[in-house]
Amino acid sequence: MNIIKLLLVTLFITTLSADAAEDVRYKLTNLVNTAFKEAGKNDHYISLAARNKMLSQQIAKDAVKIVTKIDDKKARKDIVIHAKEFDRTIKAFINSDEKLGVEALSNPLAKEQLQEIVTVWNHFFQAAMSLAQSKKVDIKSFVYIHRTNEHLLGMSHKLAQTLQSQRKFKTTFNPIIEHTLKFLDRERFLTQKMLKEKFLIFRKIDVKRNNVRLNGSFILFEHALNGMLHGDKKRGLIAVTNKAIRAKLLKLEKEWKKVRDIYKFKKEELSKKDMLMLNSNNEIMLKTTEELVHMVESSLGI
Repeated sequence: MNIIKLLLVTLFITTLSADAAEDVRYKLTNLVNTAFKEAGKNDHYISLAARNKMLSQQIAKDAVKIVTKIDDKKARKDIVIHAKEFDRTIKAFINSDEKLGVEALSNPLAKEQLQEIVTVWNHFFQAAMSLAQSKKVDIKSFVYIHRTNEHLLGMSHKLAQTLQSQRKFKTTFNPIIEHTLKFLDRERFLTQKMLKEKFLIFRKIDVKRNNVRLNGSFILFEHALNGMLHGDKKRGLIAVTNKAIRAKLLKLEKEWKKVRDIYKFKKEELSKKDMLMLNSNNEIMLKTTEELVHMVESSLGI
């Protein structure tokens, strides 16, 4: 009888242990799933903040095209689209936006940085709308955009960095690819920044200053592109081997070679033909960098 009781007690304890183990497994699974979900959400926010860096330069590029009156009809439409996209992202970070998949940011530093962005952005947004809608070129609005766009770029970059630092649990496990994504994000906004700077030089606005800035943008863009294609130990880049991504990078290199000499510092006057060439090529280069960013984000599960 005692043996039977012992067997029954042992069976009972074993059953309890199994239930307890199952409960632990269930809780752990929920915990891991929640962590992955939160990390994926944060990656989405980082992607949006990074895109706003590019949009700050795209709006500034649209503005100088309007002033220069090269492809200005399209630029008037584009500046509205780009400004509204930037505005929606900022408002989503502050108030949430279900359709955009964004909940209001709760990190104190991120909230503080958002308020700093809003202080500049509200006037910036109005200036962009004024440039788009005014029959005559609104020089005052252009000057504001010209003077503050890189400040807006810098603040957007800081916000992206803050969101990046919040990643307590990573859904992605390939630091090499993540590092490449950072360079592709920079290539994307540099396509807009370089064209903006070239248009400013063509318009004879702060020529010396913009030549220096363009030279810096040129070097950053070219070194990153070469590093992603051939490797660059100094920048921590390993040559991309993924066939689809590499093919897209080669397409970007092909387009870059078409305009490289125009972007490079020139003593002689820029012609309208040069600017039309850069403007046409820029559409392709931006689209290609956008596709590259999306391809790499998809490979990381973002």
